[in-house]
Amino acid sequence: DKDKDEGANEEEEILGASLKEDFREEVEEVFGIFDKDHDDRVGLLDLGQLLRWLGFNPTERELRAFLDKYDTAKTGLIHKKYVYKIVEQKVNEPDTIEELIEAMKLLDHNKDGTIAVPELRWAMTNLGDRMDEPSVDDMIKEIDSDNKGYVLVEEYAKVVFNIKEKK
Repeated sequence: DKDKDEGANEEEEILGASLKEDFREEVEEVFGIFDKDHDDRVGLLDLGQLLRWLGFNPTERELRAFLDKYDTAKTGLIHKKYVYKIVEQKVNEPDTIEELIEAMKLLDHNKDGTIAVPELRWAMTNLGDRMDEPSVDDMIKEIDSDNKGYVLVEEYAKVVFNIKEKK
């Protein structure tokens, strides 16, 4: 019987098995922050924040699709094992410029297509794939070349995706 028990443990799937170990540990840590009642489940809002903390830019539509796919009991919660499946899926798909624009709208508080430079600087040095200050300075100089104090979301996205305007 002892051998059967050991075999059962070997069959347990490793969550996020395709992810690099250090990233898997980061997912675990960030999940723990959002799983406030420690039931291995997070709600839709927390899922969005969790994915953003991990450097992804999920759209509202995408989050709803995850909920529809993985919350078959319609509890409004997604189990940790599905969060790992979502993260594995996100790792393997490149962001689109539309997803970036959608994510940047979160920083556009007055909904006019602009983001204040200090807020953009904070986001770039503290969220997702953090950038160092000199890199952020260079990017902001490129986007806000005339020192208006804000950047256009569309212009920022074009710089990130290295899209040059046809002149």
